[in-house]
Amino acid sequence: MAKRKIDGLGPDGVPTDDPMMELAAMLAERLDAYQQEAQAIGGQESALAADLGRARFEVYGTAMAPDATFSPRITDGVVQGYSFNGTLAPPFTTMYGIYDRYYSHDGHPDWQLHERWVPMPEGLDLSTPLNFASTADTYGGNSGSPAVTPDLAIVGLNFDRNIEGLSRDFIYLPARGRNIMVDVRAIREALDKVYDADRIVLEILTGQLARTEEEADAIRR
Repeated sequence: MAKRKIDGLGPDGVPTDDPMMELAAMLAERLDAYQQEAQAIGGQESALAADLGRARFEVYGTAMAPDATFSPRITDGVVQGYSFNGTLAPPFTTMYGIYDRYYSHDGHPDWQLHERWVPMPEGLDLSTPLNFASTADTYGGNSGSPAVTPDLAIVGLNFDRNIEGLSRDFIYLPARGRNIMVDVRAIREALDKVYDADRIVLEILTGQLARTEEEADAIRR
């Protein structure tokens, strides 16, 4: 593809000979082609998903919950590990694992830590649960959803699933499929020991809003 020559200023007054503008111009045609093809494939996938939904309903009826339709959805599950590569993936990981990966891989970019975390902040409890796996039926688009106990106490935030959980786009298989959530205890520990967000931690623990350090001191007393 020939490089598209552009000169002058864009609508926002940005020079159109800026390297990023030139890159955008070079990629524009490919992006348009990709979007058109993705739209066509997306339509086919939607039609196939509808056929699958009807077939699943014929087999299982109301015994299996339907897919979510951008409306509030609640799914239940239990915190549970699973067999993984000949060993067992534990139900919880801990903050210790952050540093184990970092130092075991000699600071490789895949396991790099922000400078706030290295060296390890004083007082950080490495036994703090970091992430946990559960059998809750989640899939793409559920990231950020809260995990709550039967008493509605928030214990985690959903952000991922394991590779075996990809089948949940089509069918729920709880034997090894897991969703992954960050544990609120890790969030609290990081806010306190890594980011020194004491006022926010105090609000989490007490449920009282403190706009200033003076108000926070009053709550502590």
